[in-house]
Amino acid sequence: MSNIGDLTRRLFPTGYAHSFIKDSTKDKLVEGLAISEQEVFDGADSVLNSMLPDNTSFSSSDATRLELFLGMITNLSVPLQDRKEAIIRKLNHPGDVQARQSVDYLQNQLQLAGFSLYAHESTDSIETLGGSGGSVQAGDVQFGETQFGHVMYGDKIANSIDPLIDKVFAEDSLNRNTFIVGGAVLGSSANVDTNRRTELRQTILKIKPANTVCYALINYV
Repeated sequence: MSNIGDLTRRLFPTGYAHSFIKDSTKDKLVEGLAISEQEVFDGADSVLNSMLPDNTSFSSSDATRLELFLGMITNLSVPLQDRKEAIIRKLNHPGDVQARQSVDYLQNQLQLAGFSLYAHESTDSIETLGGSGGSVQAGDVQFGETQFGHVMYGDKIANSIDPLIDKVFAEDSLNRNTFIVGGAVLGSSANVDTNRRTELRQTILKIKPANTVCYALINYV
């Protein structure tokens, strides 16, 4: 007996007149209907599993379909788990968080999307950061011998998904309305899968306030 057939039998009255005899006409009718009911159940379950990336049946083709629908970048070289996390973040955005202009919110959204990144505010005070480029300071800001705010250090993310376009973007010379994305310690770098570089830029552009510029201290590996 199928599980659905067994459940159907329990819905009948318990009197003798409604008893089931194995292989009787009524018994075969219930089993026959159970086959079509099982097909409906499996079909509905498959639809739900393909709609939400919260289960093991969610496939790469399901991810591609949702990424297209959500206006996200599709890159088949990115692990499916990372794609699922990015889709879940996109589906939940903006959620019930009201403070969506803060670096804490941006950092949380990036981590929900599967990026191990941290966001830091850029302040007006001179603050030594350290780093691979020698002495790094924020405020009047200089990174080694390269002035931060005029020459790109890592990726500059302002208006375009194309890093070459944003490379020449002329932001505020005093570094107002700027923030830094990188490692857990301010001034340190973080690693990101090179296959997700464009996706990361798109994510930051969609989340950050339009008037801000992001400096990404990232090693693409």
